[in-house]
Amino acid sequence: MTLRQQNQRSPSSILSVGWTASARACLLGLCMILIVAPGRSNERTKSKDVLDGSTSSQTGNGRIRTDRRVYPEPPLPSLPRAGGKFRDPIFGTEIIRATDATDYHAPGCGTWYSQWPTLNSDNTRILIRCGVSGDVLIKAFDPINFTLGATLRRSPTLPGGVALDWQGATWSRTDPDLIFLHVGYYNHDYPATGMKLYSYRPSANTFRLLKDFAPQLAPGKPDYLFEMHIAQDGKDDIFTFMQYRVGDPNNPLYFIVWNRLTDKVLYHLSNQATQLRGNHNYDLNSGAPDKSGRYIVFSHNKTEPNKARHEVLDMRTGLWSAVYWTGADDVPSHGDSGTGTTAGHGNFSGGFNLRSLNDVHRFQMLFDFKDEHGVVNWTNDLHTTLYADDESWVTVGLYQDPSAKGLPDPGVYDNEVMQIAMDGSQRIRRLFHHRSQIDNLTPTSGYWAIPKPTISRDGRFIAFTSNWENSGRYDLFIARIQF
Repeated sequence: MTLRQQNQRSPSSILSVGWTASARACLLGLCMILIVAPGRSNERTKSKDVLDGSTSSQTGNGRIRTDRRVYPEPPLPSLPRAGGKFRDPIFGTEIIRATDATDYHAPGCGTWYSQWPTLNSDNTRILIRCGVSGDVLIKAFDPINFTLGATLRRSPTLPGGVALDWQGATWSRTDPDLIFLHVGYYNHDYPATGMKLYSYRPSANTFRLLKDFAPQLAPGKPDYLFEMHIAQDGKDDIFTFMQYRVGDPNNPLYFIVWNRLTDKVLYHLSNQATQLRGNHNYDLNSGAPDKSGRYIVFSHNKTEPNKARHEVLDMRTGLWSAVYWTGADDVPSHGDSGTGTTAGHGNFSGGFNLRSLNDVHRFQMLFDFKDEHGVVNWTNDLHTTLYADDESWVTVGLYQDPSAKGLPDPGVYDNEVMQIAMDGSQRIRRLFHHRSQIDNLTPTSGYWAIPKPTISRDGRFIAFTSNWENSGRYDLFIARIQF
């Protein structure tokens, strides 16, 4: 008998509320593509080109764009089988298809979310979501020759057939053959389930129990872990989890903050909506550390009575601060945290903002999403990743939000993966069209077909999902660009 993962869901990420003040719904869908991002050595020499609106690179007939013009999606290129390559007709980016129907049946394969890395620390392995029931593939990847390797593992399980929760599984920041993950349910007939954290080595197909939180945090309770995040400071030290209980309608009941290096639970936070302590509201639906591991960023299920939408815990001082649903705070959505910072899509401005986590009410507008005539595009939603070591650029994947009909739509940046400079200069790099169409009408055109790009640690590759303009499945692709 195999205990399948019973609780996979679309994640409630950091800063994951809907983003327009008037109309915005959280949707998502995946298929994946990887991008080889530009080498850092060229960034300074090319900055003049970016500022004057010229292009940064020429690849084939297309080219990376840095202006604000509308570039409609042209007819689809011929789609090759997994391993085949083609070029984006507008932006010139070379793309390789990483999965197809021979890897997994419809609905297909893709990423989980922009904050969970697809590539390992040296870009030689790819962790791929398959379907919606917890299946995975681990494939080899050659970052030098830009080719796919063999499928190394298919949905590894613990002894006895116990499935892991691969949504949230995270590659070690330093060890290319190590993944951290946990089981996704509790069943008293399976001792390996519950509040257990494991490490996994794909090369040997072996698991090791790192920590069982139940004796300390939930003795005798049918509890399990959900939605793990790890501070990306290169130490694999600060972990956050939600604590769920089988059958409880108020999940998550707690949030856990744990230091792996000291094996110490730093915080065990009750999530009862009736509790109020200082300026911290409960009723939270996500929590994750910034890269440094000093701050934990939480999102609320809704706008609270005091207008709070996000809470930030400074673990050095023990103080909480809130980001409010007001124009003054321009509360962000679908963002990500860097080192002591967080960036996301402003719900009131429609732009992309950055703020320090030690002063959450002051923010800088990194990009306003205006076209060349100064009109803001309010019809795109996006997802964000700051996973790369180099935080001078942030990567976002935009897609046309079907719930935003009737809002201003100049047609610019639609269905693009792009990068935004983090220095406030309003510079952008428009990398490619992901070709995923989201209408929320079918299993392959809803949440799991949204691109949700992920980026490699060295910033050379970006992964995302595409349903190839509602083709009936979504897949993982890999794209390479050069500046």
